[in-house]
Amino acid sequence: MNKKKIFCIGMTKTGTTSLMKALRILGYKVANVYTKANYKKFDAIVGDQLCTIPINFLKTKHPNDLFILTYRTSVEIWWDSIYNFARQENKVNDETVKRIRKLIYGYDMPEDFNKNDFINIYISRFNQGMNLFNGTDNFLNICFENGEGWTELCRFLKKDIPNIDFPHSNKRK
Repeated sequence: MNKKKIFCIGMTKTGTTSLMKALRILGYKVANVYTKANYKKFDAIVGDQLCTIPINFLKTKHPNDLFILTYRTSVEIWWDSIYNFARQENKVNDETVKRIRKLIYGYDMPEDFNKNDFINIYISRFNQGMNLFNGTDNFLNICFENGEGWTELCRFLKKDIPNIDFPHSNKRK
């Protein structure tokens, strides 16, 4: 197993759940946003709480670890996804979800959101990741909507491609 820790620095609704499932298939022990455990015991950390930590801080604290930036094909597609996700009944009143939203976006959402603020935060996070890491060998930017999946991920992690379909989670019906 690779001794480097893997950090997903993509925003909510950019394929983070798909990435989490893929990493588990590859044999990694993955902590997500709701894991209540010592993160040092995990190989990978994927989840919304990472969005509250500036990427440059993560890079400074973990210069030799691996970073994966998941993203959507457009900010409008991302916006539609986050908006619909936020309006799901089980997400509207979940206190943990509301707390994380407030930290990431500055809004409790969905009651008081501002589309432009959300989009600006998404673009800023994406640009920060690209500017800090692009061209380095410990960084992968990946968009599952573009058909990227096992080939790119396994090449980056130096793992064999499993003989199963890439896990695409939370697709809108």
